[in-house]
Amino acid sequence: MKEKTGTVFSIAKDNQPVAGCTISKEVYASGQDYISYFSLAKGTDISAEIYDYHKLLILQEGSMEVYTDKQIWTLNEGEVILTPTDIPVGMRAGTKAIYTDISVRRNTMNNAVKSRRSFQVSGAYSVSGRQDHQYGCRTQREDEVRHYEL
Repeated sequence: MKEKTGTVFSIAKDNQPVAGCTISKEVYASGQDYISYFSLAKGTDISAEIYDYHKLLILQEGSMEVYTDKQIWTLNEGEVILTPTDIPVGMRAGTKAIYTDISVRRNTMNNAVKSRRSFQVSGAYSVSGRQDHQYGCRTQREDEVRHYEL
């Protein structure tokens, strides 16, 4: 792990973009799995590439488009998308975008999380010293909110 341990930190504050640049920071890599932070300055992008695995993109700050040759998804701060596989997928920032990219190479995803749909993750709490997580997922339909316990 190449990140601070035992301290609270902000991915967005610690990884602000540099004008005209796209910056990546590898946080974790082990075999097939990885976690990276990306900072895209206004008007920059990551060209569409083909991946044979899903990428879970979590937008910490700004807004960005995730695109294929047939579809565009707009992500706003706090939203998440699981990218499709085996077709070119790219990311671009209109203003700026700071996001976490997590490889999902093993088949461990919850069936409630679907590829090609953005959703919003909210809330984590601790009860009696035990870490419990309850996530609310807001899909692109405003009236559709689902809660999952992990």
